[in-house]
Formats: sequence, C-alpha cells, structure tokens
Amino acid sequence: MNQILSMKELLTIEEDLEVLNFRFVYDNILMWPFVRNFLLQSAVNKMFDLDYPYFSISKLFHNNIFAYLINTITNNPLLGNNNESIDIMIFGSGVLNVKGDNGKYINKSYDYFAFEYEDRTLIIEESSKGKYLKPRYFTRVRYHDAILIKALIKSQFEKLKTLDTKTVEQFILFLKKKFIYKFDDSTWIRVCHNLKSKAKSLPSLHSCYSMLFEKFNPKLIILDDGSYGHKSHVLKWAREIGIKTAEYQHGAVSKNHQAYNYGKALLGSEYEKYLPQYFLTFGKYWNSQINTPSQTITIGNAYIIEHLKNHRVPMETKTKKIVLLISGGTTPELFRQLALELKKRLDDSKFEILFRPHPAERFLVKERYQILKTNEILLNTGNLYDTLSSVDLIVSTEISTVLFEAMFFRKQVFVQNNPYLSYYVDRNIFSVFNGVEELVEKILNNETKNYNPNDFWDGNWQVNYRNFIENIAKI
Repeated sequence: MNQILSMKELLTIEEDLEVLNFRFVYDNILMWPFVRNFLLQSAVNKMFDLDYPYFSISKLFHNNIFAYLINTITNNPLLGNNNESIDIMIFGSGVLNVKGDNGKYINKSYDYFAFEYEDRTLIIEESSKGKYLKPRYFTRVRYHDAILIKALIKSQFEKLKTLDTKTVEQFILFLKKKFIYKFDDSTWIRVCHNLKSKAKSLPSLHSCYSMLFEKFNPKLIILDDGSYGHKSHVLKWAREIGIKTAEYQHGAVSKNHQAYNYGKALLGSEYEKYLPQYFLTFGKYWNSQINTPSQTITIGNAYIIEHLKNHRVPMETKTKKIVLLISGGTTPELFRQLALELKKRLDDSKFEILFRPHPAERFLVKERYQILKTNEILLNTGNLYDTLSSVDLIVSTEISTVLFEAMFFRKQVFVQNNPYLSYYVDRNIFSVFNGVEELVEKILNNETKNYNPNDFWDGNWQVNYRNFIENIAKI
C-alpha cells in the first residue's frame, strides 16, 4: 500500500507565502496556480492507484476536423459587431451538453441559469472532445476554442524569455524540496514543459481575453473549473478591470478536494485574485466541505430540479429490481470484478444489472468493459436522470457525483469500502460494503439509509440565482 498523506499534509507547501515567489515575466503572474492542481491530483492518484479515464481526442479531430474548424471560425466570439454588451458571460464546457426532448442540446450546468437573464447572458463554450453538439437549446453561444486556438498559434512565434527559463528551473527545484509527496522525474519534466508553454502563451491569451472583455463589457463572468488553477489568468485579468468572477459547482467536492481547499497562508493573500470571488454550490452540505477564499453561495442545481418536474417516469409493474453499477472511471479493474461477481450471486429472475461508464470512458467501453456485455450486464448511456428515476439500487466502487444525484431521487446507494472512500467523503453518508458477499446480503435484506436530499440539492434555484445576481453580485 502506498503511503497515504492527508490533503492537509499535502498543503503544507502553502503554510507560508514562499510558494508565491516564483512568477512569469509577463504581467508578473504567479506560477503556482498553473501547477497546483496537477501536483496535488497526481499525488492523490498515485497514493490510491487511480487510473486516468480520459480518452485522447486526436482520432476524433481526425474524423471531424473540417466541421470542427468551420464551426469554430463561424462562432468566434472575437468576430462581428463590437457593440454587443452583455452583463453575464458564462465560460462552460460542451461535455455537459445532453439532448433534450425537442432534439436540441441543453447544457446541464448553465442553460437554465442563462435563460433567467436571456438577453443579458452569453455562453462561451468549449467543444466536446473536438465536436460541437448542435442545435443548442440556449442559442446565444460562441465557441471558446477560437480564442484558445488563436492564442496557441500566436504563442508559437513567441520566444521563451531567459528569465522565465531560469525561474521555472528554480521553481521546480523549490517544489522538489518542499512538496511533501515525492514524484519521479517524468512528473517534473511535465511540470517544466507546462510552465514554459504557459510563459509563451500568456501574452497572446491576455490579448484575446482583453479583446473579448472590451467587446462584450461583461459585469460578471462565471468560469467553469475556475478554482482548478489552469484558468486563473482569466480570473486575474477580469478582476483587474472590475469584472466580478464566480464559479458554479459542477461535481462533488469534499474536505480533501484539492481545488477547493487551501493552505492557511494563501487565505487572504494575493492568491485570491487568481480564484473566483464567489463559489455557487448545489446545496448547504457542500459549503461545509471546503476551505477557500471564495465566498460560498448556495444556489441549487437547476437541471436536476427542472428535469424532475418535467420528466415524471410513469410507474411500471416491474418483475425485477434494477441494480445500476456506476463507474467513476479510475478503478476499472475493481469495477469489472464487482460487476461479474454480483452477476453470479444475484438471481437473474429477480434482478437486472446495468452498468454506466463515466462520461470520460465512453470511448473506452469496448476496451474496458466488453467482458461485462459478454456476461449480459447491460450498458446504460441514456439520460442519467431518467435512468436514476427508473432503477432501484445504485452501486459503485468509488465516489462519483452520480451517487449524490441518486440521493436526490431517494435511491439507496451502496459504495465499496476502500481507503479512497474515507479520504474523500464521510463514509457514513452511504451504505458501505466490504465485499460482494456483504453487498448481496445488504441488497437482499433491503437495507436502507436515511438522508435529506435537500441538504445536497437546494430546490429554490431560481430564487437563489436571482438573489445572487441582483443582491449579492449586484449585476
């Protein structure tokens, strides 16, 4: 077993401000935000032997490059009329787009919020693995890829400054000495490459975002993944010209989630400029799980609330209980073993087993889970909330936001006991099992665990969001 260090131990590097001494030449920008999440997440992955679920998109670009480029160019937010003032600019991800009943794609995180102030909101959206999911339900959408590509091309003509090279090398020596988890050379080579690439791209990125903000004159930006660091320059530049900044929660967070917990020295420091001013959460439970300079505001999850209102699944007389196995994408071997063992032990005449891969695993299903399909464990990729409404039990080998979403639908959730479970969340939230025999026993005995879904998913999203915009952010 690898040595397990708590997030508090990993964050000892942030117990004083020495980590903020290393800066890029351009705009005196801090280096630490751009490597912080990578190093902390890499340490967690190695401590718990977590896999990496994300599929390379090179093949997708090869198959869709022409359509991708046409869409990117025609929806470039930097082109067109220069008098397009809006109040709220949302930077989102097309990965969260799902097809609605009308055949149009709706962004699960942002579209309902965008419609609350439809004429005052613009979404700047990144493609979904090199593809744009169209037509969109909310139509005021431009594509972020155009900015990123333009900045990338311009950065290729930038020469890396000697001082940046020297500072990056000094920073890596500092990190090797001060960061409590010890990595091999390959990790530091990657850190070095990323920092040098960022040094070259910052001038062109600043030029692009300055043009964007000048063109649309937003009063508030909501930036997806804002606390993760890799977009910290956008937050800094926005705040410097008086634009307010926020991030909307997109998944489960916890006291050991590195993006939302910071060392004591960083709280109240210059680092705050690199983080959202507001963190908008799903419910009050999540506010207690984080330690961030951002002000936490409970909003709720618009999509899950509205979906339940509009998609009441008709009651059916079922002859079998449906068990849904949820993959988090990082423990595929453990997930396969559990699924196959559960299939052997549950009576086929009484139970039906489905498995649902993590969204990042969709292109890896054949590689990772063909054996499950061979053993008549059915693949589920339909609308998540329709699925959660119709199944009886949820089982997982790891923590996933889906488990908390299942609680909104008042389903019983079973999670396999492992070191990462206790590390990430309070294990008392879910029904925990140690092995397949114990899981089967709990299922057959109809074990239940009581919880209040409203703690996790505040239902008053419209009131909360309007209160945030009008009375807190004062937009």
